[in-house]
Amino acid sequence: MNDPQNDAVLSVENISVGYGNGSILKNIHAEFARNKVTALMGPSGCGKSTFLRVLNRTLELIPGAVIKTGKVYYHGRDIYSPDMDAQSVRTRIGIVQQRPLPFPMSIRENVLFGARFHNKVNKHNRKEFVRQLLEKTGLWEEVAERLDSSAGGLSI
Repeated sequence: MNDPQNDAVLSVENISVGYGNGSILKNIHAEFARNKVTALMGPSGCGKSTFLRVLNRTLELIPGAVIKTGKVYYHGRDIYSPDMDAQSVRTRIGIVQQRPLPFPMSIRENVLFGARFHNKVNKHNRKEFVRQLLEKTGLWEEVAERLDSSAGGLSI
């Protein structure tokens, strides 16, 4: 699949993913063409979100998740090679979820994720940044006491 003559911008070859000893995805192959819309559909729990996280390297933010086999190529380059910066990959390969999908980390860490990524926050202004952002969105009162709790139960 990693053919330079191919119209695919993103190619997935033989990807298998697991959490701990379990397998979620097995031997997935896919190609995503330039200037085309691709829909990923399937029943709840079948691995759609996991697959999307493989495509933009956010899977590595999930504790215990591991790519067991396979490669993902973006314009012919392996996005998981040591010379590919994860942040660089994430700025080029975006994912739009139907509903907000927080990372399995605290509410505070989820709020800070994008700001850190774009260098909008440093260790000295994190606390104030989180408060201001949550106040602007009307969520401060709801989450102020549980900023260090998992964001997984937060309904938006």
